[in-house]
Amino acid sequence: MTRRTCSRVRAAAVFIVAIGVHGSASSGPGFLGGRSPPAATAAAVEDAFSKTSTLAYHAVLARASSGEKPPESLAASVMLKRAADIQGVGWKISIRGTPDHGAPGVSGRVSVGFDGFSARSIRESEKSVIELVVKDPGALEAFLEGQGVVELIPWELMRHGTIAPQGHTLVTAGEGESTVSGEACEVVVVRSGSEVRRHHVARSDGLPRRLERFTMPDAATGSGTVDLSGGRLEWTLDLSNVKRNMPVAESSFIVDVPDEYVVRVFRPSGSPAVDTPGVKPAGKVESPPGGILKPGSLAPAWRLTGEGGEPVSSEDFAGKVVVLDFWGTWCPPCRQAMPMVQAIHERYKDRGVAVIGMNFERSSTADPAKYMADNGFTYLLVRGAETVAAAYRVPGWPTFYVIDRKGEIVWGSVGFGVARREEHEREIRDAIERALTDGL
Repeated sequence: MTRRTCSRVRAAAVFIVAIGVHGSASSGPGFLGGRSPPAATAAAVEDAFSKTSTLAYHAVLARASSGEKPPESLAASVMLKRAADIQGVGWKISIRGTPDHGAPGVSGRVSVGFDGFSARSIRESEKSVIELVVKDPGALEAFLEGQGVVELIPWELMRHGTIAPQGHTLVTAGEGESTVSGEACEVVVVRSGSEVRRHHVARSDGLPRRLERFTMPDAATGSGTVDLSGGRLEWTLDLSNVKRNMPVAESSFIVDVPDEYVVRVFRPSGSPAVDTPGVKPAGKVESPPGGILKPGSLAPAWRLTGEGGEPVSSEDFAGKVVVLDFWGTWCPPCRQAMPMVQAIHERYKDRGVAVIGMNFERSSTADPAKYMADNGFTYLLVRGAETVAAAYRVPGWPTFYVIDRKGEIVWGSVGFGVARREEHEREIRDAIERALTDGL
């Protein structure tokens, strides 16, 4: 890891996490001539970005202090790759880095990726991976905002291909050039209501090297000129070691789930409840109140669909001890736990114990029945578990429950790690034995 000091980053000390990438730092000398008009500079950015298939850079984000709130900073390596218009986004994203003290919503290393289908973020302090199946750009933006990293990428440029999309106005700010990390830049100011962004665009390649966001007083937003000294600087993003159109491995955009981490679902505000089992519509990840169901609680009734489309309900297992495993083929810890679940099934299948895989799939093409058959898992498969996950207070996948013959919760747990399989299996077996002997 290397440390750098970046000029004109206000109110924060920052550091950079270095990565190894290869490629040309620019498209050629003299992309922009000196003192270009704002419209010409904006057009040059649009042209340069349209010819960019991959983009990598070191990003340093500095948020200004506010009252008693200290400055916040975050440094990361960022890689972007243009793809087919996946989910309306059009870019794959990789963000890897380390926050400074006070970084918003982030602790430990930063590891965020969007592979064109799902977005994932590691939260080390919670031993969890936050995941969202992305259906539209707004959902992805909300996810990145929830992870505290959305400002690390030129979002408007990625989404619209321009720094001045519809509803934004190019204005004059009294300065037209700057130097950022040794790069000669043209300065363009774009306003949208009370929000003003100042773009420092490298003359060498037509790509941004610094972005600054200001909030202006209402009285200062109506004219064609803006005096930024009257506004409040919200944050500054510096981009250095900018490289584009070089080969980037697809694996760069995949965030693997570490051993013993649980997968939790992120829901953007306003999305349908069925998409987000057990999570409130708050635009962030939330565990259900009180955590998982406590021992002694009555297990909620359910009616779902079996492997062949037949109805299956909790009433079908009256008088039996039931083991529930909330899982999905998309969830690595869930898959890792399945040999243990199968072992439990084989040990107790002739003793009045029903082991049920409560399945929830993200993709309509997923085939959990085939996955189970291919891997020799023979316990019962039930589909549509997302509809009852909230009732069971499922905060992450996998979640396990043992239910006694009276229909009461005996034991529950969230997450799975290969390293503690024996301990986890012993806990489930002990809970089953207690349920089998209760009342005898």
